[in-house]
Amino acid sequence: MLNRFYFITLIILVLSFSACNSNPGKWNDVEFENLDIARYITPDDEGTTVIRNLDEWDYFISKNYYGDMVIEPPVNFDDKFIIAVYWGCGYGGCTNMTESIESVRFKPGKIVVDVGPLSDLGSCEMVVCPIQMVAIDRIDATVSFNIAR
Repeated sequence: MLNRFYFITLIILVLSFSACNSNPGKWNDVEFENLDIARYITPDDEGTTVIRNLDEWDYFISKNYYGDMVIEPPVNFDDKFIIAVYWGCGYGGCTNMTESIESVRFKPGKIVVDVGPLSDLGSCEMVVCPIQMVAIDRIDATVSFNIAR
């Protein structure tokens, strides 16, 4: 009986020590995947969008896609969601796809997307609408953006 008491006490101490050493304020990097579907999206204005479900996807597409083909969401919203950053139309380049999201960080309740300067869009003289869309694992947290302009 006494050995069982010591064993349980030891387990409680180990778990307590582990909890004390965890750092709930520490930021953790979140892996993200660039979405090629962004090449078809042409937002007129600059902004950011978080798309967590099919209704938000349909709304975003209705405002920022002017083609005839049906664009299905590139993610399953049960598992992932989409973060988009866009600069509006009027830039010159060869493509509207940019790679300006430098990192996505998470701590409980909060996601921060760090966006660097607009990446090189190429040397063409075509008018483009720069955008980057990424998918991340579904996390229940608010999203904010740090954007270098």
